[in-house]
Amino acid sequence: ILVQTLRPRLGRYSGSAMKYLLILAFLAVSAALRRQNRTQTQFNQSQSQFPRPEEFEARLHQSIQMTNALADPCQAQVLLKDFFWPTGFGSITNNLAASMILALSGHGSATIQTWQAGPANPDYTPQSIALCGTPGADTTGRRFYSEMWLRNFDNRLGLPVCGSCDMSFNAARDQVWHDNPKLKRLSEQSDELHALVRGWNHKVLTGFFACQAHTGMHIDQMLAGLALGVDYIGVHIRHGDKGSETDLLDSWSYADRARHLLAFSSSLLTATTQKIQQAVELYGIKTVFLASDDAATLQQLQSALPTVAVKMAMRVPDQQESMHVDPYHSQAVGAKNSNEVNLALLTDIVGLWRSKVFIGTGSSNLGRLVSALRSEEQLQHDISLDVPFDSIL
Repeated sequence: ILVQTLRPRLGRYSGSAMKYLLILAFLAVSAALRRQNRTQTQFNQSQSQFPRPEEFEARLHQSIQMTNALADPCQAQVLLKDFFWPTGFGSITNNLAASMILALSGHGSATIQTWQAGPANPDYTPQSIALCGTPGADTTGRRFYSEMWLRNFDNRLGLPVCGSCDMSFNAARDQVWHDNPKLKRLSEQSDELHALVRGWNHKVLTGFFACQAHTGMHIDQMLAGLALGVDYIGVHIRHGDKGSETDLLDSWSYADRARHLLAFSSSLLTATTQKIQQAVELYGIKTVFLASDDAATLQQLQSALPTVAVKMAMRVPDQQESMHVDPYHSQAVGAKNSNEVNLALLTDIVGLWRSKVFIGTGSSNLGRLVSALRSEEQLQHDISLDVPFDSIL
C-alpha cells in the first residue's frame, strides 16, 4: 500500500533514496500502530481497574494512612493545590474533586515530582495525598483556605494538611491542566467508566461540602426565611464574571462580546422561563428559588411568571458593592474579611442542592457542582439549558 501510494510522489528520487524513504514511512506507521495498541491496552486496564464508588472510604483511609506515615504531610505524593487556583468556588471544588478521584483510584494525579500522563501507581493503589493549607494569599489576593475553608467547613474527610505548599500560579496550573483533561478523557472511554467517575465525583464532593455548625445554621435560617416549602424549583442563572476568568479583550472585541452576551442572556432567560413553566405543570410546584449574580433577574423572571412566586436569598449589603470587587464576583469569594460573601454563595448552593427540580447550565462550574452534590433521585429532575451537567467532569 505504501509503495502504491508514494511511488507517484517519489518518482524523482533514486532507487536507494526511495528505499530509505519507504523504510522511514514504514517505521512511522508501525509506531502509530503501537501507540494505538497501547492506548487500547490502557483503556482496557482503566475500565477493569477503576474502583467502584463504594470503595471511596476505604481508599481514602488507605491514602491518609500513607500520608500520616511520612515525616511531613508535605511529602505526600499529591498535594491538592486547588485552593490557590484563581477562579470561582465551583471551579476550585470541581478541580479538587478531579485530583482526588485520580489520586484515590490509582490513576495518577499530578504528583509533586512530575505530572506526566499515565498512572502514578502501576498497580492502581491510591496515592498519598495532603491538602495545601498555606495561610497566605493567592495571585488575586484571596485567602481561600483561611477565609472560606477554615471559617465555614469541617475537614470531614480527615485530609492531612501541608502548611508550606508552593502557592505560585504555575504550581496550581500544572495540577489543574493535568488532572481535569485526564479525568475527562478517562470518563469518555465508555458509559461504564463515565458512570463510575460520576459516582466518585458525588462521593468526593458530598464529603468535601461539610459546613460547620454556625455556617449550616446561618444557611438554614436564610432559606427558612424564604418559606420555600418542601418542594420548589431551584434556578441558577449567571450573567456576570465568567469572562473575567480569561484574558481581557480590547475595546472592539469587548463590545462584540457584550452584544453576544446580551443576546445569550435574553435567550437563556427565555429558555429558563419555558423550563420553569414545564416543571410547574408537571409537578404542580408554585415556588422558585433563584440563585444569580444579577439581582435584576428576579424581577425579570417574576414578570414572566406571574402565577409563580420567585424568591431569592438576601444579597450582600449594598455598601459592599463600593469595593473594587463585586461581592458576587469569583474573586470576592475567599477574600479577606468577606465571610458575608462566602455565606451568600453557600446559601445559594445549598438552596439549589435541596430543590426538587434544578435548572441551570452544564457549562457552569457552579451548575456542575450542584448537580454532583444531588442524589440519584434528585438527578432525575435536573435540567441543563446547554451541555449535560456531567459532560465536563
